[in-house]
Amino acid sequence: MRSNIQGIKQNEEFFIYDYQNEFDLIQYENLFIKNGIADKSQDRLNWQHLNNPCNSTFISFAIEQLTKKYAALYTVFPVHFKYFKTTLQAAQSIDTITDYNYRGKGLFILLAKHLYNKASEKGVEFVYGFPNKNSVTGFLQKLNWIEIADVPFLIKPLRPKYFLNLIPILKNFTSIFPNISLFFKIKTRTLKDYQIKSITSFDQSVDEVWKKFAERINIAVDRNQSYLNWRITQKPKEGYITYGLYTNEQKLCAIISYSIKNKHTGKIGYIMDYYFDYNHEKAADNLLKKVIDEMNSKKVDAILTWCFKHSPNYSHYIKSRFYYLPKKLRPIELHFGALDLSKKNNAISKKENWYISYLDSDTV
Repeated sequence: MRSNIQGIKQNEEFFIYDYQNEFDLIQYENLFIKNGIADKSQDRLNWQHLNNPCNSTFISFAIEQLTKKYAALYTVFPVHFKYFKTTLQAAQSIDTITDYNYRGKGLFILLAKHLYNKASEKGVEFVYGFPNKNSVTGFLQKLNWIEIADVPFLIKPLRPKYFLNLIPILKNFTSIFPNISLFFKIKTRTLKDYQIKSITSFDQSVDEVWKKFAERINIAVDRNQSYLNWRITQKPKEGYITYGLYTNEQKLCAIISYSIKNKHTGKIGYIMDYYFDYNHEKAADNLLKKVIDEMNSKKVDAILTWCFKHSPNYSHYIKSRFYYLPKKLRPIELHFGALDLSKKNNAISKKENWYISYLDSDTV
């Protein structure tokens, strides 16, 4: 532990200290491990906070003055946003934790207010995120976030036992049902003018597809090639699979990415994102159906995705028999909210302006 840490004094007990070097990332990881969470590896922290597309780092710690022990932290990471006809910088709220020895002292609120001031000074216009049930009250009541909407979970059940286990009244009867696939392969149009190919890195062609798709979107993370390469291909210890739909002239016109994880007592498929050039929308359906069929062949129990009803791709999910997942059956309670740091982006309060997908999640 370094003894010469200097920071901004908050009271007689704690001061606030902003990230300086990689030693602090070790303390970041250790704080989580000490409090029973072991998923903050150095590789992931470097990827998220030091190597993000905006090349900015926003990590603040509360440190006990007497012992120099790291008592709490709060972090956001910056992202470029499409905001109507412009591009601006925002930040996603990511991690907050207070060591069990220092809880009840208001450290999360102190850190968040400090970090928001710092981010605002560096051009961040708003902060958004997906607080869980343990932290949402602090964001809404003490930091003045607005709750925009429920996180829009959609589910496609593929095998009955997983889905029945979600319903308490049916849980004891799952042994009666054979755990066979519920998915019947849907016939697709012959793609005589298109080809589906794997994508392992993103180039300028994806920028064109996103630009077309985003014409009907007001607010969303700018899913350009830089962001996608960072989020999909460079994230440590992930196995995302991405396909592109191409014309026979090799023009990219739709993309889809997914992952499969053993979570929530089942084998779950996650559609990270799926979007297209509207001139090729009908053909793009085949891309979604291919991924569903592929996940079914891998014995996935259910497929999850995030999609608002007003999103341009919502009808595609519904046609492929995805269903709204009621709150009581969701594997995790998440809320979607934001705070306008600039006081000029009122449009962030209306969910109809937003496009989100699992690509915006920091846990998948």
